[in-house]
Amino acid sequence: MGVLSVINFTGEYHLMIGTYSINYLSNKIKILAKQNVKKFFLVPTSEQDLSKSKVLINEYSEEIETEIIIVDNLVTVSDLLMKLGREEVNSIIDRVWINLPSKITGNSTLKYEEVKKAIFEKCHKNRIPISSLHDSENSKFHLIPTIKNEKTGIELGISTNKNGCIIGTKLLKEIELRFWKNNHIDEFVENIVGLRNALKQLKSQDDNINDDLWYQIGLIAQDEEGWDSSKFNEFVKEEFIKNNTQKFESASRWLAQMIQYYPLKTLKTVTLKDLFQNDSNDMTESLSLMSENKEVLAEETSLNHVLQKITEKLQTQREEKNSKEKNTIKLVGSGPGSLSMLTLQAIEAITSADLILADKLIPEEILSIIPDNKQLYIAKKFPGNADSAQQQLFNKCQEGLSLGLNIVRLKQGDPYVFGRGGEEFIQLNDYITENKLNSRVEVIPGLSSALVAPLVADIPMTMRNISNEILIMTGTGTGGNLNTYPEYKEERTSIFLMGLHRVEILVDNLVNEKKWNDETAVCIVERAACEDQRVTRTKLKHLVEVVGVIGSRPPGLIVMGPAVNALIPDNGELYTVKEGI
Repeated sequence: MGVLSVINFTGEYHLMIGTYSINYLSNKIKILAKQNVKKFFLVPTSEQDLSKSKVLINEYSEEIETEIIIVDNLVTVSDLLMKLGREEVNSIIDRVWINLPSKITGNSTLKYEEVKKAIFEKCHKNRIPISSLHDSENSKFHLIPTIKNEKTGIELGISTNKNGCIIGTKLLKEIELRFWKNNHIDEFVENIVGLRNALKQLKSQDDNINDDLWYQIGLIAQDEEGWDSSKFNEFVKEEFIKNNTQKFESASRWLAQMIQYYPLKTLKTVTLKDLFQNDSNDMTESLSLMSENKEVLAEETSLNHVLQKITEKLQTQREEKNSKEKNTIKLVGSGPGSLSMLTLQAIEAITSADLILADKLIPEEILSIIPDNKQLYIAKKFPGNADSAQQQLFNKCQEGLSLGLNIVRLKQGDPYVFGRGGEEFIQLNDYITENKLNSRVEVIPGLSSALVAPLVADIPMTMRNISNEILIMTGTGTGGNLNTYPEYKEERTSIFLMGLHRVEILVDNLVNEKKWNDETAVCIVERAACEDQRVTRTKLKHLVEVVGVIGSRPPGLIVMGPAVNALIPDNGELYTVKEGI
C-alpha cells in the first residue's frame, strides 16, 4: 500500500539506467524538466538505443533547462550512484529511474532482472529512491498520472495501489470529464488564486501584517496535511475593522470563508470588491432587469431532472394561482444539509423564487437545485459579525420587495430554531406595513439539525431509564456573549448548536461554574446527514483537546449526556471518529 505525497525535485540530479522504452524516457524528461531537475544522467542500454536517445534529447535540448548527460563509457553501479550527485549531498545521486525490460518481454529478460535487483539492493542500502519501469518489486516509488493547471499549480492524481494502471487512467479521465471540466474547475481556481495573489501583494506592502492569520485560515503556503483547522472559525469581534491592516485581515478571512463554504459556480465570480465591501448595492440593476423579464424567466425555469417528478404537482398548483397574487418573502428551512431531507414545500419555494438569499453554511448540494437564471446571494457571515450580516440580508430583502420579486430567505435547519426566524418575521412584516407593499411573509419549516444530528449519530435523545429530558441551547449568544446555562442534570440530553468555535469557553463555564460532571459523554456531529458527515465521541473533560486534534468541519453541534453512549458504549479511548453516513 502506497502513500500519495508531493515531492520537490528542484535542483536535484537524477539518473536513468536503460533506454528500453523511449516513451518512458520522453515522459520523464518532460516531467522532470518541469519540476526543475538540474541534471539528468542517462545510461543507454545498447548502441542502437543510444542513437535513438540522442535524437530524442536533441529535440528537447532547446526547450528545457535541465542538463541531460549521456554516460556512454563503462562504469560500475557504485560509480553511477555514488559519484554523479551534487556536492552538498556527498555526490550521491538524488533519484534513480530504471528503464529496462520487464519480466513479460521474453528471451533476454533474465539478465535484466538480475541487473535491476542488484541496482535496487544498492539503492536500498544507501537510501536512494528508485523507480523501475513496470516493476513494483524493484521500486520504492512511482509517479502517477495527473491532470494539472499550469497557471495555478492545482494538480489532481489517482492511484489504484497496484490494482491496475488502466483502472486509474480510466477513473482520472472520468473525473476530468465529469467533474473538472463540467464544473469549470480551472475558472474557479484561477479566480481564487488570482484573488489570493492580489491580497498577497497588498500584504507585502504593509509591515504591520504578519503571517499568523494566513496560517490560521489556510491561505499561506503549507502542506494540506499539516493544516490545523481548529482555529478556522475563531470568534471575530464586530469592531475588528478599524484600519487598513484590519481591513486586509478581514478581506483575507472573507476569502478563506468563501473558499470553504461557497459553491464553485459562485467562487468563479468573486472579486476584490466583494472581499473589501461589507455590502454591495450593484444588485439593484440586475434585479430590476429580472423584474421586467419575470414572465420570460418563469417560462425558462426548469427543475432539476432528479426532482422534477416529485415537484410536478406543486409546480402545477403554483402556475394555476392568480397572477395578481401578492409577492412573497419566504423564510425557508433547508434542513441539516442533505437534499433528501429537504421538504417538497421548500423545493417548490426555492425553484420558483426570483431571488434566493442564503446562509453561508447551506451546502452546495442544496444550492445546486437553484436554476442558473435565478439570483443567488450568500450571506457574508462568520462568527462575530452576525448582526451586520443580518442587516446586509435585510437590505437585500428590501431591494427585492420594492421590485415586486418573490424572495426566498434560505436558512439552515428550521427558521425558528436558533435561526433568527422570529426576528426576521417581525422586521419584514413591519417593513411591508410601513411601506404599504403588496407582499406577505411566509415561513416554511425545515428539519432542525438539533433533532437530526443525534439521530444520524445513533443517539436516542430520550430513552427510558437513561434520558427523560431534551435541552437545546446555543453556544453563541447575543453580541458574542456566553449564554446562561442550567445546572447539571444527569438524566438530560443537552444539545449545543454553534458552539464548536468557542468550545474552550463553553467547557470552562459548564465544568467550573455550573459544576457539570466532566465524565459526561459527549458527541460532536458535523455536516449531519451529508456525505462528509463526521461523528466524534469523547468525554466533556477531553472535549477541548479533541477539537484541537480533529479540527472543525462546520456546521456542527455538540450532544452531551448518557444518551450519547446508550447505543454505542464507551470503549475507553480518548475519542472515536466515524466518517460518512
